[in-house]
Amino acid sequence: MKRVVAPAVLTAALLVVYLLALSRDKNRVIESLKTLSPLFLEIAFVVFFALFVICLKDLIEPFKSVPGKARFLLPALLLFSFALAFFVAPRTHRIYYDESIYLHIGQSIASTERAQMVNFGEIKDGKLLVSQGEYNKQPNAYPCFLSLFYRVFGRSENLSFLINNLVFPLSCLLVFGIGFLLSGRARIGLYAAFVFAVIPQNILWHNTTSVEPANTFFICLTVLIFLVFLRSGKSRLLFLAAAGACFTAQFRLESSLIFPLLGILAFLEERGEFKSSKLCWAVPLVLFLMLPHVLHLYCFLGHPWGASQDKFSIFYVRHNIGTNGLFFLDNKNFPAVLTLFFFLSFFAKSFFREKIKLLFWLLFFWGAFLFFYAGSYSYGADVRFVLMALPPFSLLAGVGLSYFDSILKRFYKKDYAVASVVIGLAFLSFLPESRAVGEEAWAARADHRYARIMVESLPPDSIIFTHNPNMFLFWGKSSAQASILAGYNESGLKNLRAKFPGGVYFHYNFWCNVNDPFQQSFCKGILEKFPHREVLKFQERDYTYILYGID
Repeated sequence: MKRVVAPAVLTAALLVVYLLALSRDKNRVIESLKTLSPLFLEIAFVVFFALFVICLKDLIEPFKSVPGKARFLLPALLLFSFALAFFVAPRTHRIYYDESIYLHIGQSIASTERAQMVNFGEIKDGKLLVSQGEYNKQPNAYPCFLSLFYRVFGRSENLSFLINNLVFPLSCLLVFGIGFLLSGRARIGLYAAFVFAVIPQNILWHNTTSVEPANTFFICLTVLIFLVFLRSGKSRLLFLAAAGACFTAQFRLESSLIFPLLGILAFLEERGEFKSSKLCWAVPLVLFLMLPHVLHLYCFLGHPWGASQDKFSIFYVRHNIGTNGLFFLDNKNFPAVLTLFFFLSFFAKSFFREKIKLLFWLLFFWGAFLFFYAGSYSYGADVRFVLMALPPFSLLAGVGLSYFDSILKRFYKKDYAVASVVIGLAFLSFLPESRAVGEEAWAARADHRYARIMVESLPPDSIIFTHNPNMFLFWGKSSAQASILAGYNESGLKNLRAKFPGGVYFHYNFWCNVNDPFQQSFCKGILEKFPHREVLKFQERDYTYILYGID
């Protein structure tokens, strides 16, 4: 009893801190989150990394019994998955302009230790100087994760794409590990990893800079660590899983479901690991590391998120369950043969409790979007939401394939052959889908492509005003919001020219073309107010993209 006093007192103290923090004015809290959010995320990552090194032998131990054939096949599968993302899938952004915002916030964290979208920024001697910035409504784990690489290798879009390329084989490795831990059979782990590798949406999104691939990776990593803890009962593994969960929970809003998922996994295990008083220290650890994220959720509770209707409602379930369920069945965007083996897994009599665990995992990260107004997989690029549900789906499909294999072995003795052929045929039939760019966001994609060309025409020490300064700042050019230039007069413009002798430019972009009078007003106001000259002009269908020099 005495051993729980210290963590209990610390927990109570942290709850008092929560109450005091939540009682502050929201605007002041949001301003403080610019610094607190990346700081606590970095602390969480450092704690996680340090514990990971300490626990490395514990994490490797359960896999020493993996048979030699699997150890030979697994590296080949990982190389195959990397090649699919790097060489097969088209390298492009698919979420405009969220991906650019994520990269830019990563740049801001690496340069200024502040998580913010810069609305007026200057690049001077390679450094980002911020005159005006705002805190983003999205959680900051992904930009913070990117910032770690930017600090070491420098920022670049190619590096950002490569990170998700590498995340793909690492996620496949984790899917194998979870399958092996749950079943004790390398065959199930290999089949699950193979299924995960050939799913078209996985291939497509792992050659973007979207948040979902890294989010899925950290979910899998946290689950695997927690399963090893449940197997060994070592408290340091629980602290490692807790730190991992705290980092994972801050990728997307629904990523916080990692905590109830771990609770379900522990409940279904029916073991006595949680009787140790040492484990009580995990509670204050989680409360401490999650403080900024709880404040973040509190500040953006009720935010419209671009919706004119209710963001979450039971009325969306009927439509979303139809589209998101048919996604796995209609054989248009997803190989239905893999869904067949997913259902076949439930005919196998073994691994009942393990399949229940996987079903809860699937329910959390597939079902969470059923209540969301934009949660349908047919709603533009929101099909990316399926990525977080694909690991448990693949693991259950792996069980089904293994069961199918065991039936066929009575008649056909070739190891791995039939199931591998089935997966291979499913992959080959959907290879065109894995290469597709798609019509979604064509106008924004063109805007991004032409803006990249415009960057080369901007003189040193110039500034460009646009609706999306995050792109230009990430590419190393001083930039600011078009609305700021629209509010300037001749005197303000003169001061700008003095500060930026390379010139003042205006980017007539995607938002100047859309049917939105508010956004168009900034473009029209700038061109009506200031003399200008056309530097570059591009046409994509009925959209025009122009780089103007402001005289």
